[in-house]
Amino acid sequence: MSPIMQYKCCRNKTCHVLSCIQCHSIWHGSCLERKIGNLESRKTLCSKNCEKAYGEQVEAEDRLGKEIEQLRTKLTKKEEQIEILRYEAEERADELLKEIESLTKQNKEKDVFIQTQRRQSRDFKDIAETSEEELLKEINKRETTFVKLNKELVKFQQKCADMEKAICILKEQNEKAQLNIEEFENTKTAMLTSIEHLSNKNCNFYSVCILCMSVNFVN
Repeated sequence: MSPIMQYKCCRNKTCHVLSCIQCHSIWHGSCLERKIGNLESRKTLCSKNCEKAYGEQVEAEDRLGKEIEQLRTKLTKKEEQIEILRYEAEERADELLKEIESLTKQNKEKDVFIQTQRRQSRDFKDIAETSEEELLKEINKRETTFVKLNKELVKFQQKCADMEKAICILKEQNEKAQLNIEEFENTKTAMLTSIEHLSNKNCNFYSVCILCMSVNFVN
């Protein structure tokens, strides 16, 4: 028997050695059985206090396991929400880009039409000398057309400005979403670190108990 092993019952060195799984005190099997009764039902707990402490420890470990599972569930839900936000942001950005491309194309077409109308108007004024009344009517019609086109151009420019504002707002929202994602990633890392720490702590506790019992049985 190791010199550091101190029995809590008697000095008989020939009896089977048992170790309390809670306080780790060393007992002879026969002495401990006389003290608490059936050893198997008590799991080699040497006293009521150790039995109570062991039960509280098991309950605490169960609660800790449930909390860990809840944290993992929350992490999974957060990851799903982030994926949804990313998808919606990308989809909205694609829609805005398509609208801008469409409006730009329309603007170019209107510019071409206006330039064509202006050239035709200049040519018409130069060569038309007969039918002055009809020419004036045609000119008035063209000028009216120019006014309408200019109004449409102003509206289009205003719409482009609104679209640029919307893009700025979307960029700000994307930046906020990115900050939220970074904050979540930091929280996730902290949670995983805590979970790993708690898991390692439980593993170390059981390893110490098993090692202690192994040494006692060998001795």
